[in-house]
Amino acid sequence: MRILIDNKRINRNSEERYHVRKNLLAEIDWLYAALDRYGLNPKVVEHYLPQSSRTELPHLVTFDNYLLLLNGLAELTDDPLFGMHVTEALPMEMLGIYGYLVTNAPTLRKLCQNAARYWATLTQASTVEFLEQQTTSALQYRFLVSTDIPTSQEVESTLTGLVVLFRQRIGARWTPLETHFQHPPKGAIECYKRIFGEHVHFEMPTNQIVFDTPILDLRYAQADAHLLGILREQAERLLESVVRDDHLVSNIRLMIMSQLATGKADVITIAKQLHMSPRKLQLQLKKHHTSFSKIKDDLRLELAKRALLESESSVATIAQKLGFSESASFNHSFRRRMGTSPLQYRRTHERPA
Repeated sequence: MRILIDNKRINRNSEERYHVRKNLLAEIDWLYAALDRYGLNPKVVEHYLPQSSRTELPHLVTFDNYLLLLNGLAELTDDPLFGMHVTEALPMEMLGIYGYLVTNAPTLRKLCQNAARYWATLTQASTVEFLEQQTTSALQYRFLVSTDIPTSQEVESTLTGLVVLFRQRIGARWTPLETHFQHPPKGAIECYKRIFGEHVHFEMPTNQIVFDTPILDLRYAQADAHLLGILREQAERLLESVVRDDHLVSNIRLMIMSQLATGKADVITIAKQLHMSPRKLQLQLKKHHTSFSKIKDDLRLELAKRALLESESSVATIAQKLGFSESASFNHSFRRRMGTSPLQYRRTHERPA
């Protein structure tokens, strides 16, 4: 689910091979929880991502191997609907910045727009498209790359995730008007109906969920529009940078941002995500005349200043979103860099009414 495809195509034996940048730690986080549910050792993941399958860059694996991982785990757990069942219990915060931008959207319409727009922060090997019409609308899912490996686990996982997002707003019993899969059923039809409702259709032209258009106006009272806007703009810039030049520093900024609110944006976590030791990561960053702590501190300071001036979020809320364990730590860090407290900074720089 959480992968980024490189812009370059490598022709090998007249076949196009795509290189995929995979956010392994985030993947392992949700898979670890799932495997624990099945009573399996999380190290089983490594079996499906052998060293020989990786490219010359340590944080790249092939798209095919990612699909093989999901299919292998489905076989290992003897659960043909593994992708559905895993994602149904997936906390959305494990999807990092994407999870925040989607779950905190002020309306269901904006949720759908964000789900489609920011899917590229999870993968560029596939796409989510939001199709709004007068009476019914749809979220469609399709692959942008070709593969001979079965994709049903990934498709079912993704459509389940979209249903989970709707249920968080509308209620746990909500189901789409219709759900379409391009593949034939892989398990009991009743299992599909429990998640997707009565009208589930297989071997269709598209993968999609269909729903009533009027529900798109439903609002989410807890959404922080100002802070959401700041994070959305930052995600746009980081994503553009990563997709454009595959720059190590840009990658790390995006990884840090996706983990800030979870409190896991530390050098050990990010180094594992890149298949490097912390020492090797620091040495690589030294070549770019920077360090992990500087990248993280600069990013948090940039987000903090904008959140203080452009949102009405409390200092405590901003501190939590930036991964500080408590407001006092945020205050200390901000004062050390800016020479003033966050609250004083807001008061000094606030625009006159």
